[in-house]
Amino acid sequence: MRDALGAPGDRSLLDVGAGDGTLAAAWSAARWSVTACEPEASMRAVSRRRHPAIEPLDGALPDLPFDDDTFDVVVANFVLNHVASPRASAAELRRVSRGMVVATTWTMSPSWLWAEITERAGLEPFVGTKLPAAEDFERTPDGFARMLRDAGLERVTVAEHRWTWNARPEVLWLSVEAGSPARAPCMPDWARTIGDVSARRSTSSSRSGARVACCPSSTGRR
Repeated sequence: MRDALGAPGDRSLLDVGAGDGTLAAAWSAARWSVTACEPEASMRAVSRRRHPAIEPLDGALPDLPFDDDTFDVVVANFVLNHVASPRASAAELRRVSRGMVVATTWTMSPSWLWAEITERAGLEPFVGTKLPAAEDFERTPDGFARMLRDAGLERVTVAEHRWTWNARPEVLWLSVEAGSPARAPCMPDWARTIGDVSARRSTSSSRSGARVACCPSSTGRR
């Protein structure tokens, strides 16, 4: 993402879906003029505690509380894969940027881990809400690029990156504890299976080949 954006100069940057503020703080440390936007109040509270110099604003895609062309750069890191309307949300990123939009998404999600844990624990898999066919997009670099072009972004470039994801069992358990109440009855079985899967893999829980598609696009109004 840094390579796509280049040097900050005196440019402004909006971090959409800023979460706990980690990335916004990194952009700020790199001398960008940063605005952080996060719809979840609990995450904004965490961001304020960890990064008090950045005040996160309340706002969610696809209706951000900013005028057209407000920011030089708009960044959405693993956000478009979580929204109900990826195309409308991508179009909204374009609307508030007068320069570049950079967005990332999974082409292979870490959800493979939870699928394996659920299977080994003998539990019914948790099935989340799927996007309607008209809203969904192919989770490949080409599919991501097509979706962004459908949303009105121009001169789209997509790069794919791979790495090995490693996580300690105790860190994985935190995400279970923070999960939905529907998963609560499964927690003891999941706790045992997390340890089992982690021990079997010997490197906590890891798998090579996790991939991310990154799209820097010059927005250019039509």
